[in-house]
Amino acid sequence: MRRRLALVGFPLLTGFGGAALGSLALFGLAVGVVVLYAASAAAVLVGARRLRVQRSIDRHEVLEGRPIRVRFAVAGLRALPVHVEARDADGGWWTLPPGGGGTAWSIDRPGPHVLDATPLRVRDDLGLFSRGVRGGRPASVLVLPQPAPAPEGVRRGGADPVGDPEPDGLRTYVPGTPMSRIHWASAARGGELQERVFATARDRLPLVVVDTAGTDDPAAVHWAARTAAGHVVAMLRAGGCRVLLPGDRVPTTVSDPAGHWPAVHRRLAALEPGTATRVPDGEEHGALHVRAALAPTDAAPLGPLPPGSGFGAGGFGSGGFGTGTAAAGSPGTPITTTDWTTDNWGEVYVSCPVNGPIYIWSADLGFQNAQVISTAPFFNGGIFISMPQQILVAWRSTESSGVQDPLIVRWSNA
Repeated sequence: MRRRLALVGFPLLTGFGGAALGSLALFGLAVGVVVLYAASAAAVLVGARRLRVQRSIDRHEVLEGRPIRVRFAVAGLRALPVHVEARDADGGWWTLPPGGGGTAWSIDRPGPHVLDATPLRVRDDLGLFSRGVRGGRPASVLVLPQPAPAPEGVRRGGADPVGDPEPDGLRTYVPGTPMSRIHWASAARGGELQERVFATARDRLPLVVVDTAGTDDPAAVHWAARTAAGHVVAMLRAGGCRVLLPGDRVPTTVSDPAGHWPAVHRRLAALEPGTATRVPDGEEHGALHVRAALAPTDAAPLGPLPPGSGFGAGGFGSGGFGTGTAAAGSPGTPITTTDWTTDNWGEVYVSCPVNGPIYIWSADLGFQNAQVISTAPFFNGGIFISMPQQILVAWRSTESSGVQDPLIVRWSNA
């Protein structure tokens, strides 16, 4: 406010002083300052209209806390006495070099994030006037949980997962079973025909159960994701393990860092609160449970998010149509991606931003904001609902390995 008063007051006082004293020098100085102000303001307005900004990020998947390199390419300001400034994560402004520049952002909370267009401003070289603009298209970033150190004394693994099969009990004979597996001793006693069951060490790998029921605190879910990731990484060094995630009926075997672990790591990043995990019969004994409800309460405070980042915050459907502006009083930053595909699955609203995750929302599901379907592919070109079977179909999706394929089409179970 003081700066604005000084900018307005200086030429006025100088002009009135020159008129009162009959000084052409003071009056000319006042006129010169007004002309300078007008030229600076005009340069800012013209620069804001001519400005073209392209933003690129070096990765769409990163471990939490690791930097994401952001590059800005600026054009359209040639011969104008203006420059471009970008807002950083702490709310300050830094000047982009001519032609563009780069910086690094880091996100210290796991999950899918959308980096909206970056807040920019065009400012004259004298620092008198500025005009706010936005640069870059929204981009999806999946932040993977940093594996926490596994505590000592926890079972790290079993036998070699590629070892030879070993006998693991008997079961009722199934037609077609090789004769060598029939248990002839039980048949000789006149009992029901039995066959031997063989199991590899892979079937006896330790089981890690992840449960997010009993809490709605995102920090607790993040703790569970980091803790589970730490156990899996530790067990991988000892032969592997099995992981049972919320919503899964059977565990996923993780025995190779380059195999199923990347996909499981991505799913840990997309955990949702309030989801219970049911352990299959016979698997409860010896299972290692990671419960978000038991998360410690002395977690370290989270750092600031990059400018323009958000995850469905601000209330679903809030703001003016097509503007993506959050309603007054709504916390967070909404997703302002302009290209979406949407459909309805019964009374459930399904939507997907281009190259982003799949969201669902319903008034009967008990949450205000749209939620990511954690078991669906994270990157998708779009979605639709196939009728009348009501099958969710996504194209240009990620494979089970996490690599996005422009030719792949994936769909849900009927």
